[in-house]
Amino acid sequence: ESERHSACSGVKGETGAAQRQGDLTEMAVTKTKFALAVLAAACLMAAAVPAARAQDPNVSMEGVIDLDPTNVKEVLSGMKLTLAEFYAPWCGHCKRLVPEYAKLGEMVAADPMMSQHVQIVKADCDKHRSLGEP
Repeated sequence: ESERHSACSGVKGETGAAQRQGDLTEMAVTKTKFALAVLAAACLMAAAVPAARAQDPNVSMEGVIDLDPTNVKEVLSGMKLTLAEFYAPWCGHCKRLVPEYAKLGEMVAADPMMSQHVQIVKADCDKHRSLGEP
């Protein structure tokens, strides 16, 4: 009888620990999603400011993955929350977004917790039209 009781207690304790770990993981993901949403909103608002300096969106940016047909399945595997910019290099709005998108990439890369769960990507839809097709 006491062996059965202790075995049940052990299972219950393990389940409780697993539940707590799951709760902590869920809380971390929720915080990450919120932080990403705030950063994305800041980037979009900054991109809407006409005075923002326009730059070439084709430039390589720290912390921003350049998406192309060779890496699209690997990068967009669903393992991380992804903010993706599908741009045209001639687009004025896309050009004005470059400085803020670069800052976002640097911020995510500099934060170990964030970079485990979030990735920032960009794709040139003029050069890689297939990425924009269904």
